[in-house]
Amino acid sequence: MCFAIISFEDVTDETKENISNFLEWFTVQGFYAEAFTFIKGSFDRTDSEHLQNICYYVINFKN
Repeated sequence: MCFAIISFEDVTDETKENISNFLEWFTVQGFYAEAFTFIKGSFDRTDSEHLQNICYYVINFKN
């Protein structure tokens, strides 16, 4: 669905960027959760909050 929205011409560049950022975060969150559960045996709220802080930093300061 996100890819279909991005392809519409009337969608602003800002919206496309926000969707792209969300997809980056979602992918990293899922991958990290699976890997961390495998290594640690669980993925809890503290882990999730820590990851969100890292993703925020990476997405907002990558340039």
